[in-house]
Amino acid sequence: MNKKQIENRIQSAFTSATPNNLQSIQADCQRVPQQTTRRTNFMTKRWKIAAMALAMVLVVAAVFGAVDLSQNAYAATVTIDVNPSISIEIDGKQRVVSVTANNQDAQIILADIKEDLVGVKVNVAVKAILGQMLAKGYISEISNSVLVSVDPQKGKWAYDEIVKSITDEIDIVMTEKNVDCSLMSQQVKRNQAVEELAQKYDITVGKAQLIYKLLSTPDSTYDEAKLAELTVNELAILLGKHGNNDKDIERKGAASDKAYITKQEALTAVVDYLNTNSVVEGLTEALTTDSIKKLAEFEIDLDFDNHTMVYEVDFEVAGYEYEIEVDATTGVVVDYQKSIDDKDDDRHEVDVNKDISEQDKQELLNKIRTLVDEKLGEGWFDEHKDGIKIEFDKGEVEVEFFYQGKEYELELDINGRVTEHMPGGRPEHPHQDDPTNQALISKDEAKSILLNHAGIAQDAVLVDYEIELERADHGNMMYYEIEFELGGYEYEAKVNAKTGTIIKFTKQAD
Repeated sequence: MNKKQIENRIQSAFTSATPNNLQSIQADCQRVPQQTTRRTNFMTKRWKIAAMALAMVLVVAAVFGAVDLSQNAYAATVTIDVNPSISIEIDGKQRVVSVTANNQDAQIILADIKEDLVGVKVNVAVKAILGQMLAKGYISEISNSVLVSVDPQKGKWAYDEIVKSITDEIDIVMTEKNVDCSLMSQQVKRNQAVEELAQKYDITVGKAQLIYKLLSTPDSTYDEAKLAELTVNELAILLGKHGNNDKDIERKGAASDKAYITKQEALTAVVDYLNTNSVVEGLTEALTTDSIKKLAEFEIDLDFDNHTMVYEVDFEVAGYEYEIEVDATTGVVVDYQKSIDDKDDDRHEVDVNKDISEQDKQELLNKIRTLVDEKLGEGWFDEHKDGIKIEFDKGEVEVEFFYQGKEYELELDINGRVTEHMPGGRPEHPHQDDPTNQALISKDEAKSILLNHAGIAQDAVLVDYEIELERADHGNMMYYEIEFELGGYEYEAKVNAKTGTIIKFTKQAD
């Protein structure tokens, strides 16, 4: 019963309960004045009856009205995430109460249809929204994933009913358009960590819930900020890599990988790289794409690393583990790592708690110099030593440096055996210059600049003095990070390795 019907019913009931007999009453009053009290009492009774009837009608109207209001009140929020992200509030009859564009792409989708969606069934609204996404290219054979997240107010039964209505409609639309859809549906569950993710990166709670699951996978090394930048299709690919076994997410279909090179193409790139660099030990002949698949623990998966979708290729041979990454868009090898197989025998075991003596350090430096010069040319190590970061830790030494736009890493154990290296180098961001080609000041020059800035004598005896060449997280700036203690104070500073400018300086009581 709508509001107008309720009003008409009240008016009708009120009229029938109080008939229009004013003239008759007036005539009776004139003929029998002595009966005024009796007539008044009679009218009082009639009015009481009318009032009771009206009260009954009001009660009935209130009951019907309450039912109607509950059916039309906000009952759930449905969010559709592709890259456009749209939230739909629906009532108890699954009719749309309001529609919200959560990002700029969503505004494009809703530009011509938003006003028409209010009041229609939610499955009809979803059909119209998906039609726009298909027409404008947000859903296609190369990006086919849709995430439906339902936040119901009435519990699991309401979720089941709502999500079935929506996903059935999506299946129909995608079938009509000949798109093999990857459809994910989930119930939104209250979780402070998820809600903080959503607020921090200005994404929907549904997408944040998906990211939280990826961050919670075993041995996850994902960066939450980078995951927040991905489309739902890219997130679906990563979710598929980890087994599709999350009972809280219902999945139909596989996420499309047609935007990337094939696994076979990635393997070809890896084989060409390994054969060109001759880095795989224990092989008597060149690798082929077929023979690499027969190596121990061979795996190839599409994954995400360092802002890039990559193919990860892992295998073992001759007591070493190899981990190689190929840019899934360009087919370029972007990362190569080799390490001792921990499952191998104990011939490589070292005492990781053993301190490295000065003599051991010198022998390790000589070993590193030889390895680097063999790769980059005689004398390269000594010429660029100020740009080479070397860290001695218990039982091992780590080396990092840059050469021709690539980052190189090298690890040796205390016995001088190489436990991990990257002979091909990791390509840097194309806008970053090679720091080793820059004219950098030396460590001594950076120290002198800092002491002068701090008003400390150049020959002062500094306690726990450390200086390391570092690279800024963003851009190509190199700087020296310097720490020491003197006169009851701790000093920390950063000196631009190219200009000598002090970019950070702190002094505090020890």
